[in-house]
Amino acid sequence: KTVDIANLIGLLPEGTVDPRATLYNSTMYLMAALLGIALVANWAIRPVDARHHLDVEPEPDPAGND
Repeated sequence: KTVDIANLIGLLPEGTVDPRATLYNSTMYLMAALLGIALVANWAIRPVDARHHLDVEPEPDPAGND
């Protein structure tokens, strides 16, 4: 016995509306909302201020080569 949409529809009483047309609506609305949030988050990203940069001098070559 497998569980799939056709078998589940067969278990429903007569007159029940087929849910396949609206099965993924809430999922798609959620994904659209997450995409909108990601768009705003990417838009809000700013470069790091130079005062927060770490100034590191290059390490000398251990072999003495310049």
